[in-house]
Amino acid sequence: MEQNQQTAQQVIAELTGRMIDTVALWADVSQHAQRDWMEVSTCAAKEGAKLYAEFQRTALDALRESPGAFLGWRTAWLEGPRDPIALYQKFLSDSVAGAQKAVHLAEENAQAVTRAAERVHESAQEAGKGIQEIYKDAVTKTREIYARN
Repeated sequence: MEQNQQTAQQVIAELTGRMIDTVALWADVSQHAQRDWMEVSTCAAKEGAKLYAEFQRTALDALRESPGAFLGWRTAWLEGPRDPIALYQKFLSDSVAGAQKAVHLAEENAQAVTRAAERVHESAQEAGKGIQEIYKDAVTKTREIYARN
């Protein structure tokens, strides 16, 4: 009877030890995984801020060019009654130039978005690989914990 009681206590102590080791292992895994995802989140936030700054820069560049265009049109409108063909040519030329600038600005913004997305994607891939390794190692260690005699 006493031997059965000692054996039961040994089994309970061994299982408790294994459970503690397992809980500690998975708590560590969780901490590492959360850290890796936090790095991805931080990278995404930084890229969002960079992208916002790039959009602002592009918008400010467009605004800087606007006053010159308005002053040119003021002069053209005053000259327009004397030479309507020149006014129409200026209108057409400025319209094409404006469209080209708008397309160029949109292209710059699209390139900025693409670069930001690529950097966030790289960060997420690295984190994913790291998390995959962490879980793979954790499963192996868990098996080792429960394979002990």
